[in-house]
Amino acid sequence: MSHQSPSPALVSAAKGLALSASFITTGSLLTLSTSTLPGIIHSTTDDKSSAQTAAQQFALAYHSGKLTQLPAELLSTCAFAFLAYHFRRDPFAPNRWTLFAGAAISMFSVVPYTLGLMDQASQKLVQLAEAPAHNAETQPQLEHKSRGMLGVPGQSGEIRPPITPVEEFEPFEDSPFSADEYERMKVQKMLKQWEGRNTMRVIMPLVAGVLGLWATLQ
Repeated sequence: MSHQSPSPALVSAAKGLALSASFITTGSLLTLSTSTLPGIIHSTTDDKSSAQTAAQQFALAYHSGKLTQLPAELLSTCAFAFLAYHFRRDPFAPNRWTLFAGAAISMFSVVPYTLGLMDQASQKLVQLAEAPAHNAETQPQLEHKSRGMLGVPGQSGEIRPPITPVEEFEPFEDSPFSADEYERMKVQKMLKQWEGRNTMRVIMPLVAGVLGLWATLQ
């Protein structure tokens, strides 16, 4: 039985889909680092919004990204892999398949990078966003040596999801934090770390798009 090659229309559609998904993902991740996250961080510094409000804003962006970015990343990965397989024996452009394969690998690498370096902080922020509302007057100061990560009870007496001890921000015992101040500073630090890692994550779909475009133009 002879092997039937995919139609030119299918190959063209795969190219367009892979390239558009990779560059759309790049733009979406770049927007997070240049607009969305700086705006949330700014609200906790200049506007003095609560830590939970900032976490709720982050959670909205996080859930939206899971719904839109992950399918685009997987779709682009599959399309680039299909193109690499299709052009593996192209006599006119012998290096084309390696460029598409590199694009597929680069695009897929977004997933383990996100799960390995960013998901833990994401889950902590989402848990804080969904935690019971906090009344600062019920616990105006946090003591040193506290080992809860947030250690701040909600109005119902439930404990907020843990993050880190107070000493991370305030090593001196004569200047205790208020609960809101501690939460806000901790969330600021987590958001800035997440922003930095997200900026690095932008490189992966960008490289995938550039490699895919290079292979397409050969």
